[in-house]
Amino acid sequence: MPIIFVHGVSGRKYNNYVKTWEVIEGNLRKYVAPVILTPTSNEPSFIEEAFWGDVSVPFYMNRRASIPNDERVMKLIKQKSSWIARKIEQFEHIPESDRDDFLWDLIPEAGKKLIDLPGYLFGRVVDPLRRPLNENVTLFLGDIFFYLARRGTADNPGKITTQLLEKLIEAHNIKIETGEPLIVFSHSMGGQLVYDIISYYLPKISQIPGNEKLKDISIDFWCAAASQVGLFKEMKVFKQDDDGSTAQSKQDFLELDLGVATWKDEIEPIEQIDFPSQHLKIWWNLWDDSDYLSFTVEPFIKEVFDDLYDSGKSPAQSHTSHFDDPDFYKQFALLIQEAKSVNWDRQKFLQEVLSP
Repeated sequence: MPIIFVHGVSGRKYNNYVKTWEVIEGNLRKYVAPVILTPTSNEPSFIEEAFWGDVSVPFYMNRRASIPNDERVMKLIKQKSSWIARKIEQFEHIPESDRDDFLWDLIPEAGKKLIDLPGYLFGRVVDPLRRPLNENVTLFLGDIFFYLARRGTADNPGKITTQLLEKLIEAHNIKIETGEPLIVFSHSMGGQLVYDIISYYLPKISQIPGNEKLKDISIDFWCAAASQVGLFKEMKVFKQDDDGSTAQSKQDFLELDLGVATWKDEIEPIEQIDFPSQHLKIWWNLWDDSDYLSFTVEPFIKEVFDDLYDSGKSPAQSHTSHFDDPDFYKQFALLIQEAKSVNWDRQKFLQEVLSP
């Protein structure tokens, strides 16, 4: 029984990821695995993570050297003149005829400084918290940028892409041996990795001589929790959206290289693309209205079960609330049972789950 978990950004063996995976693995084994075992299976044989944090963005000694050193910051602050001292120096070096205008301009500038002063002082008080916050932000953004830049092509896939492909191939082989469905559970950025695999890499790589067997790989049920697939699709930054075009103008640069839609007199309607059915049967896209890092995919891709997950948690907690929520895993299991009862037929599944 193959179940694969694909984690999101910031997953590293040296942080809390190991404990998080233990919780996820335990819940998958307890709630999800029993509903997909065949009559001849005694226990789950394959519940594994497709871990990619070890081949993502490298930081020297797991540190971010680009984050300003606290001691150096304080040293530079002491070396620099105060705002008042700088203004006195500027006043002394301007012509007599310009000094009245300088003083009049100084009044609103001084007022703004006074308004900003409480926030500045607060920032100095909490400055010791900058490094841990910066470390989390840089790892978060670093993983995204690193993947987009290094995911590779069908002819030369990157390390992250290769590791996920290898794990899918391993799970597919177990699916063939046991007759059990292949289930994928992704979280956050993991959803973008899975979508790139099923919409671009598997279709393209399977056309390369010697890789024909990859055409048979099919995920029976994919749960994309707290993903940004819809956002990435809207920005057109998936490999599927890369037609190899190069920018010939400023507008082309914005639209092709940066994925930014430039202003147009008429807003073009969003056209849904076909479901990536070659390597996927059923897709449960799960987003939480309290989670500002999860997005709907329904406006962009047809036949996706685009569903609300109401965690009841704050925005700070909702993005990872699935991991230890029994109700989530129970719903996961129920939907797999529903899909299994209609023999993984997507249209019939959608009719059942969307019917009033």
